Amino acid sequence: MIFELVQSEFRRIRAIFSGHHQYLPLMSIVNQNYPGRVFVDNMPNPQTALGWETTEGNIASRRLAQKLGFIEGEKYPVYAIEF
Repeated sequence: MIFELVQSEFRRIRAIFSGHHQYLPLMSIVNQNYPGRVFVDNMPNPQTALGWETTEGNIASRRLAQKLGFIEGEKYPVYAIEF
């Protein structure tokens, strides 16, 4: 399963990227300096994280969200996706 973190939970993934400065864009989302969403593999103990920037003008991001069935206008919904 993949779970979406709400903004107040973004800090959960900081340890995954500790010392890896090449992940600056993701850390900008985690530190709430850039709009985005964060998905993890395990809520209590995440080992893998995915950041998705959500700026208004990003057409490709908006198209992907529509294909995944996200409702436009929802800022930080929480989803559990089973594969």
